[in-house]
Amino acid sequence: MSKKEVRMSVLYNRAPESEATPEEKLPMTNKHSEKEIAVHPVQNHQYRGGAGQAPQVVTLAAYEVYSEVFGAQPAMIDMEGRGCRGGFGAGELIAFLYARSFPRKEWRQRVYEATEGMKNL
Repeated sequence: MSKKEVRMSVLYNRAPESEATPEEKLPMTNKHSEKEIAVHPVQNHQYRGGAGQAPQVVTLAAYEVYSEVFGAQPAMIDMEGRGCRGGFGAGELIAFLYARSFPRKEWRQRVYEATEGMKNL
């Protein structure tokens, strides 16, 4: 089992994707090319073209930083029970992914650094 599968099984409290039954696999997807991509919602209040979404590989990376800085909140990413609270905003994704490029001990400082000049995100 890969590190990613272990991490995902812990986050979702379920069997790793390779061992999951079809009912356990995440149902929210976006068709891109010929493959389905699992996604999470993204808050996009300024855009009226429809609900925002981003690949889970991106949102889970952001959630890793969020959890370290603010504490775990599984409802942020719960797609199985559809308890997901609407996802991160675009500015939050930028801040968390920016912080993730630094050592873990700097994440809190880097999240605040990234959000200081943000506007309308």
